[in-house]
Amino acid sequence: MGSNTTLICLANLQSVPQERVEAARIDGASRFQVFRYVTWPMLAGAVTVKASLALFLSAACASCVVVVNTAYGFGGRAEV
Repeated sequence: MGSNTTLICLANLQSVPQERVEAARIDGASRFQVFRYVTWPMLAGAVTVKASLALFLSAACASCVVVVNTAYGFGGRAEV
């Protein structure tokens, strides 16, 4: 996990309203249930965007490696 991902998740964790967490605890929710039903829905948007960007960038980087390894894609002929 990169440092920017950590910062994004930390910022989102701090934005979770403590009133909702406290209300869930008063209603008898366990720590896991508080995370699953209160915290995770608040984090899901940022995590989805970050995961999508990471997937896109890794695919773009992988295509660059393929192009370079096949001599820039010229007929699939790589000269050694």
